[in-house]
Amino acid sequence: MDSIGSNQFFRLVAKVPTAILVVVLMALVFGHSSRTFSRVTTPGVFDNFERGFVDFHNAIHFPTKSFLGGNNPYSREYVENHPDKRTFPLFPPHSLIIHAPFGVGSIENSRVIYWLFELATATCLLMLIEWIILRQVTLRGFLYLGIALMVSIPLYTSFYMGQLTLQLVLGTALALHYSKTKPWLAIIGLTLAACKPQFGIPLAILLLCRRDWKTAIGGGLLSAALSVLAIAIIASNFGLGNFVEEIQSVYLGFDSHPDVGTAIDNGWRLDIYPVVARFLTTEGEMPVWSKFLIPVMYLAIGGLGVFLLRNDRDADPVSNMIICLTCLGCIYHSVYDGVLLLWPAAAIYCSRAEIWTRINLNVRWLMLLILVFLMVNVFHLEGVQTKLGIFDPNLTSWRIVASFGAIGIAVLMLVSVGLATKLSLQTSKQGVDSA
Repeated sequence: MDSIGSNQFFRLVAKVPTAILVVVLMALVFGHSSRTFSRVTTPGVFDNFERGFVDFHNAIHFPTKSFLGGNNPYSREYVENHPDKRTFPLFPPHSLIIHAPFGVGSIENSRVIYWLFELATATCLLMLIEWIILRQVTLRGFLYLGIALMVSIPLYTSFYMGQLTLQLVLGTALALHYSKTKPWLAIIGLTLAACKPQFGIPLAILLLCRRDWKTAIGGGLLSAALSVLAIAIIASNFGLGNFVEEIQSVYLGFDSHPDVGTAIDNGWRLDIYPVVARFLTTEGEMPVWSKFLIPVMYLAIGGLGVFLLRNDRDADPVSNMIICLTCLGCIYHSVYDGVLLLWPAAAIYCSRAEIWTRINLNVRWLMLLILVFLMVNVFHLEGVQTKLGIFDPNLTSWRIVASFGAIGIAVLMLVSVGLATKLSLQTSKQGVDSA
């Protein structure tokens, strides 16, 4: 088939000796490790230039350590005693059980264990992606994918801040790829992705649109069961009524959290809502109803594309792409969540799936170039914005640059839905002709 990988430039890249690829990948891993561990954030001391493991501390280590110690990490007392004295948007209760090992021992040891776990998760993710698109796992394929991942801005920020993005992306890939063949594995994947509701909720809805009932319902039930277990453990010490009251009180402060900001001044966001807010209002805040209507409309468009391909399992690569793009664009997501884009980018480049022969090569090139840009979009970084002299949310130039990611994802999603419509019509026509 005509493929992007057959391009002369990529053929030359494919001839790079394996030893050089190994050295490059190891150097990148060492660079990320060195930067992260040399800039570890000190709990209780805010330094915008030393943010290493900050999200691991606040979203994983401290909450799970509190939970394992018999306390309630969703309480006002936890917030008041937190080293950073902030209301942090904690993940669902079942994440406390999944991440329990990272709450054991000192914070220094936990960081090292988590870093090794992240490297292991990245290895599994790369091998899974290669298996999905090529039906085999090779050393060279792993090295190329690894280098592509390591030079991406989403991975750069995720590793540095200690985000759990790699776990979420791995869970998403498992849920989508094994939903028909190994539902039990897909259910585990969705449960893992549900550790962050921004991933789990739209993913489950889109799986329902594709009629992957077992995965969507099973993943929801398993996540709920683990959450009930965690809540029961907390409630046994503090009472269920008190737990509900505490969690309501804490989560009401989420929108005012200093790391979230308004839609207009958070340049890391990948979802479409901030783009609308930046260009339709000078205040950066839209009517309350718009915060629900815009994501729902975005999700509905993606869901339509997935629904059109529900009976064509050969079109799953396109369906998977729509799901990934819709999940990122319909609801609050940050730069590091863009790691999810590696899968569709790799699929467009070298997938052997027959479905790609039904899509124009120039369209595939356009989609790949947009994906590559999104993966290396340095304009999200505050340091780059500062050097360009546009690090000011009041500037039109900043609003444009900060919106590159969300606009790119939205364009790709609409193109993918358009392709789904075309493929669906082709399938229907073939069915009529054969009848």
